[in-house]
Amino acid sequence: MATQIATLQHIQSMDSLQISELVQSRHDSVKRTIERLSEQEVIEFPPTVEIKTATKPIHVYVFSGEQGKLDSITVVAQLCPQFTATIVKRWQQLERVVSADNYQALLTQNQALRDELLKARPAWADLLHYKALGLGTSEVSKLLGRANSTVCRYINTMQTLGYDITAEPQPAQLSLEV
Repeated sequence: MATQIATLQHIQSMDSLQISELVQSRHDSVKRTIERLSEQEVIEFPPTVEIKTATKPIHVYVFSGEQGKLDSITVVAQLCPQFTATIVKRWQQLERVVSADNYQALLTQNQALRDELLKARPAWADLLHYKALGLGTSEVSKLLGRANSTVCRYINTMQTLGYDITAEPQPAQLSLEV
């Protein structure tokens, strides 16, 4: 989980080069503003990263996390107030992307945990199989060799954990003899 949080923090970031493009200013002007605001303790001094280019590397300041978001908005407000709404929208866009990625990652992690749980509890896997075939609780109890109350407890616990245990009877196979 710590790796996932670190990954999410990495995705949800903005650097001084992106800010310069956003406010249509020179990157060196943006960097000077960041340095001046951090010297005045208006913002926290952001970490720097070196980006390799075809000619020479560029050093950029990286804003990430909640503090970075606030500091980057402050920088933009200082540089060009009319772009403040634009940077807020950009951060919201980054947050939506992270939320969607995070949701998918959680779904995948949840499925993996469910699979592990079914491996650890084979009776639960059998219960799911029998219920999917449309068998009732008493029939499942007999097949599992468990008391009816135990199977009911399994079902309640599994439903609490998010397992779908609906008995969907299979359509009857009719054979017509002529």
